Amino acid sequence: GRDHPYTIACLSSMASALRGLGRYAEARDIDQEMVERSTRVLGRDAPRTLNAVNNLAISLLFVGDFAAAARFSEQAFSRRRATVGASHPTTLQNAHNYGRCLRDLGRYREAGATSPCLGGVPGADFDGSLEALAHLAGS
Repeated sequence: GRDHPYTIACLSSMASALRGLGRYAEARDIDQEMVERSTRVLGRDAPRTLNAVNNLAISLLFVGDFAAAARFSEQAFSRRRATVGASHPTTLQNAHNYGRCLRDLGRYREAGATSPCLGGVPGADFDGSLEALAHLAGS
């Protein structure tokens, strides 16, 4: 059915495919729907819901809505940190994404404080450290 967890998971794949095709506005719309459904069916802090929130933030970045992207990215990061801890790999990825959003808003100090590779959160050996540094540098 429409709200079955597998149906909700398929929305994620569809939005990802649309992002890959450069159809960012369509992906954003599906991501928004996924956040709403996932929150209702799985719960606000369920891993899939937090993934959906993070994916919505990514789609919002691609359509240029940096402020909304930062809001959703911060939600994904803070809720993930509260549910699985600050040093969990997914939390670190969410921190990286949030830092990128902050950087895109010109909030460089906050972006640096959020980056896993700069000591903002635990994880100096985080696999995404070099990528995070590149994003902070603007490349």
